[in-house]
Amino acid sequence: MTNASDQHRAANKAFPKVRREPRVVAAIVVEVSGFDAAGCFFSEHTSTANFSDNGCCFRVKAGLGSGAFVALQSYGQADMPNRPVFYQVVWMEPLGGGVLVGAARLLGESAGRGAFSASHNTSTRNA
Repeated sequence: MTNASDQHRAANKAFPKVRREPRVVAAIVVEVSGFDAAGCFFSEHTSTANFSDNGCCFRVKAGLGSGAFVALQSYGQADMPNRPVFYQVVWMEPLGGGVLVGAARLLGESAGRGAFSASHNTSTRNA
């Protein structure tokens, strides 16, 4: 699971000077699955550190490679349906016992109900 220091680190990560969308710092429990850098399938439970309409940040133990595709599923938590939402790894930062991952939502994935959405999940804004 991500902890407060991961959330703080993710919130303060050096991003481009211009952000196109708001980020919400929130720990939403998710299952992350996909294929690691060795091509082996993995699935693990974690939580988000933050998210926006088009991406999210979370911590995993799996050895992901940059550009890897992953599926996140929240099991209906935070007004999200029980289906996987697909993302691509954009950046990674090694942390003790895992990796902090920034992932972009794939085109075609709904930014509202069905994906982690900063503009549609007002109940998590102060989480």
